[in-house]
Amino acid sequence: MQTIVTTEDNVSKYVFEDGVNINITEDCIETPFFKILDLDSSNSAIVDCSTIPADWYGCKYIYDGSSWSLNADFEEQQPIE
Repeated sequence: MQTIVTTEDNVSKYVFEDGVNINITEDCIETPFFKILDLDSSNSAIVDCSTIPADWYGCKYIYDGSSWSLNADFEEQQPIE
């Protein structure tokens, strides 16, 4: 597995299977599926991780390169009824 984290605080924004080609440029991050326009080589990094938490959700966890911890700033979104 691989995760894209913000370099400021190591918040895990996206996860991808190994082998998915992710390209970080100075303008954006390009994946085979979509472009991420708010992250680039100045504010993010790709980090290898062997597993992800079972309830992983974008921005819910911080990954420091060896362990996961809950992001205290994460607020769960309630479904729209």
